[in-house]
Amino acid sequence: SSVVDNKVAVTYPATTDAAVNSADHRRSTLWAGKLCLDFPLAHGDFTVGTQATYTRTKLDYMMLNQDVESYIPSSFTDARQASASAFASWRRTFNRLSMSLGLRYEYVDYDFSVDGKRDNDVSRRDNLLTPDLSLSYTFNDRAQVSLSYKMATVKPSYSQLTGALNYVGLHEIEGGNPALRDERMHDVQLFAMCGDFMLQSSLTRSIDTYAFVKQLYPAHNLQLMMHPVNIDVSSVSLYLIWSRAVKFWTPNVTAGIYKQWLDIDGTCYNKPIMSYYFDNTFTLPHGWLITANISGQSQGDIHTNRFASSPFMMDASIGKTMLNHSLTLKLSATDLFNTANNNWTMNTFGVFVDKRQSYNQRGIALNVIYRFNPRQNKYKGRAANEEEMKRL
Repeated sequence: SSVVDNKVAVTYPATTDAAVNSADHRRSTLWAGKLCLDFPLAHGDFTVGTQATYTRTKLDYMMLNQDVESYIPSSFTDARQASASAFASWRRTFNRLSMSLGLRYEYVDYDFSVDGKRDNDVSRRDNLLTPDLSLSYTFNDRAQVSLSYKMATVKPSYSQLTGALNYVGLHEIEGGNPALRDERMHDVQLFAMCGDFMLQSSLTRSIDTYAFVKQLYPAHNLQLMMHPVNIDVSSVSLYLIWSRAVKFWTPNVTAGIYKQWLDIDGTCYNKPIMSYYFDNTFTLPHGWLITANISGQSQGDIHTNRFASSPFMMDASIGKTMLNHSLTLKLSATDLFNTANNNWTMNTFGVFVDKRQSYNQRGIALNVIYRFNPRQNKYKGRAANEEEMKRL
């Protein structure tokens, strides 16, 4: 369980406008359990198990400015979710061919209430059945290919499910959307390796994933609200990777493209993003290690954001191991040429936003690591509460 308190004050020192104060109190509780059993079956490895979680998060939001409270009211929300699932998978190798088959069933009971009253339009019960299939073939030690299909359910974070609205500025509101549905994602992936080259590609169809939009919000003055809504989007990605050790130098080059197909209210967000990564590692005598990593990308769309290009960024580091690899010293520098940016535009429902944010990400860090007889973690599974912890 956890408790978080926030107090926010928006002030306008150069004007006569009154300060806008708000506060919120969030309490979250999570219970989870998981049981797995592995045993051989039909010349393969079979896994069967069950998992259950209970999550509750309460948010008390208080708007302390009476004028603003007329369109951003205080609210008290309570979200509870109980889920139970059963899963099974079977894996087998036929000489050079490997196969994996999996199936998962999950029951979810989601209950959402505002000011102590259950919201029947948002509360729901779901039954989910998701398969997971993969095939791989190994030609030799330096050549293999694999194809997989996975259907998964991706639940939005609880911060996106809140019904509270937050005051950002005179004409700016941000909020969540308690009516967000769980995403159903169909993902086909192809992986191939031949010598020093690797190919990674995927085709994804996401139903009811979410993206942020800006819309006009009803109030006595002009108000723009940014909040998440459900969307359907298809995307394809293709990346080619090359790596080879050349004496003390190991270069790693990745180049690829991401493209999506998304249409909201007649506006298309289909501009592809091309990107590259050029990582360099220099392994020198006496435990010295130097890295110089360069990356960049073109302008393109991810969901409803069109991100600006950033053609050249560079990080570097120099490190040394001592005392039989027990002690490691590492000096690293980020964004050496101050070329990183977070510029993007958004054009949704007749509202156009152009954000230009230049900030200095340059920095220097010194890491000192000493290992006292390190022990390996023998647990190879996943925690039962891992997914829900990320949502909280």
